[in-house]
Amino acid sequence: MFTLLLMFLFPMVGYAFLTELVRFFHNKEISLRNLGGVSLGILSGFFFHPYFPNNLLIFYLNGILVPFYAAKTGVLELGEEFFPLHSREFLLSYPFFTLGMFFILGTLLFRNTKTSLTTKSLFVITIIYYLGSFLSRRYLIHGWPVFILLFFFLQ
Repeated sequence: MFTLLLMFLFPMVGYAFLTELVRFFHNKEISLRNLGGVSLGILSGFFFHPYFPNNLLIFYLNGILVPFYAAKTGVLELGEEFFPLHSREFLLSYPFFTLGMFFILGTLLFRNTKTSLTTKSLFVITIIYYLGSFLSRRYLIHGWPVFILLFFFLQ
């Protein structure tokens, strides 16, 4: 499913890298199998895509040129989801997200059980989405599934 989404390859590689970083601190080992599997899945997704030759052009335009020119010139009109929320609007619109983060932090800090690698990996990814949500609403939209997974892995 994700290999058909052209712009999701950067987060997938990032998730794999963060998981391996957490694995290194958790087990003192790195599994290149995870990074290789994600990379192979992304490459096969490019080649087995229904619009194969044209999807490379679409990726080049939307994945490389648009972010480059947006960072360089800043003249692209972006949607509402790319702008940050005010802190009051953030707390009033998403109270469960903030309360849930406090619950998760309290559970991880004050619980005397050993947490698994999956829980630690989901926690790192959730923290990135939570901190990114102060910069853009888009992180809140994409962060909910990871946040819910982490919440249920803590139970």
